[in-house]
Amino acid sequence: GEVVRLMVQAMRELGYGGAASALEEESGVQLVPPAALRLHRLVLDGQWEDALAVIDLLAAHSPLSRWDKRTAQVEVLEHQFLELLDGGHTAPALALLRSKISPLSAHSPPHHSNLLQRLTALLLCKSPEEVRARANFPGAGLQARKQLLMRLQHELPPDAVPRRGRLASLLLAARQAQVTSCLYHNVSGCSAPSLLSDHTCTKETLPQKHVATLAEHADEVWNVCFSPCGRYLASASKDCTARVWELSDDAATPSTSASSPALNWKLVLSLGGHHHPLSLVSFSPDSAHIVTGGLGRLIKIWRVAVCTPPLLFLLFLLPIIYIFIFVFLLS
Repeated sequence: GEVVRLMVQAMRELGYGGAASALEEESGVQLVPPAALRLHRLVLDGQWEDALAVIDLLAAHSPLSRWDKRTAQVEVLEHQFLELLDGGHTAPALALLRSKISPLSAHSPPHHSNLLQRLTALLLCKSPEEVRARANFPGAGLQARKQLLMRLQHELPPDAVPRRGRLASLLLAARQAQVTSCLYHNVSGCSAPSLLSDHTCTKETLPQKHVATLAEHADEVWNVCFSPCGRYLASASKDCTARVWELSDDAATPSTSASSPALNWKLVLSLGGHHHPLSLVSFSPDSAHIVTGGLGRLIKIWRVAVCTPPLLFLLFLLPIIYIFIFVFLLS
């Protein structure tokens, strides 16, 4: 039943509503169970007590023990409270706050922090317009209740309302699992994983040709790391130093083997300051910093900026481009 439900959901998300309805009818499996459909109608009709009872029913029949019904109850009760204030019914709103919302306030959703304090402050509003403005509430009506239903979809158990895009997420995870289980996976040598067949890479896809030798360290090299931009290589050594190498612009030059061009690397930085062997070196995601560490219980962060991130470079150029365009239009 779960597979059929996910297929129906995916079809509807892709716009194949007719095919989804046909699959539901032929299989006898509904995407949304009757209790969840009833909750949908009750919320649209504003029957809050019955809606809370259905949430209790969903919680009682859900096999997902980690689901906490109280977050969904808080959503419904807060909306009921706002509708009462919007209609000028302050006394019933206060009674609702005291009897039902206050006991559940400790379990309010993360995006509703300090719920009890905020709702209490709304009782001091002088008009429904002020309530709407301070609570960001569109006002009692069908549109606000539809927004409540959208929020409830994230609070109800997944077996009642599957999360949007669930099948696509599972298929993506299946592709990633193929890559993870591939013993010889190599991005440049293997084809992209497919859901239509098992993904495997052979040993032949692994790098097998020697293209360069870097011999500036005075002792064993314990760690190496390429920069995210792919142009620099950092190395950490037992000689207590780290070195940064740059792949020169004329990277490929003729070598003794016609089938394996040599790569020209030049030393651009030598990082000292450590008094013990280095076993770790790594670039930051923007290639602007290098972190080094080793046996001396000391970590050093170096500002090197060997690569200029293309995005940051474009952001730097944007104001200049806008100025030139503005001057051109004025001239």
